[in-house]
Amino acid sequence: MAKSKSNPALPPGWKPPRVLDIGQMYACTFAMRDVEVRGKPLVEVMTLMAPLADLEADLKERLKLERRDPRTKYYIRKSGPRYSYGFYRESWALKLYDFLRKADLDREVYHSIMGLLFGYTPEAIQQLISKDKKDHFQKLKK
Repeated sequence: MAKSKSNPALPPGWKPPRVLDIGQMYACTFAMRDVEVRGKPLVEVMTLMAPLADLEADLKERLKLERRDPRTKYYIRKSGPRYSYGFYRESWALKLYDFLRKADLDREVYHSIMGLLFGYTPEAIQQLISKDKKDHFQKLKK
């Protein structure tokens, strides 16, 4: 990678982020790698309260600097007063994610499909389902 003349540690054309901190930038890099290298359909990075235009600018910059596969894209979804964001490669993954966010499904079915979408193992999905059932039962006992 060529270095910037003003700061040799930075790539040319680098722009400082508007809203993402260093940890969030690293999380974006790892999320892109999960999509591009590990084959996860979709990876959500986190949620953030920030101006939408600033978040979009930062995610575009992350793609410009870190993306290996030109098919990798970012998504942003409104989640209350915050925006959730992440990365995906295939359009079906984002369509399924959007469907699941709106669908009225049985919790076990919801967790199963969402777990598969996020690339979790069957064992990890079962642990989440078991924990969800235990937590739900605990609430009913109170």
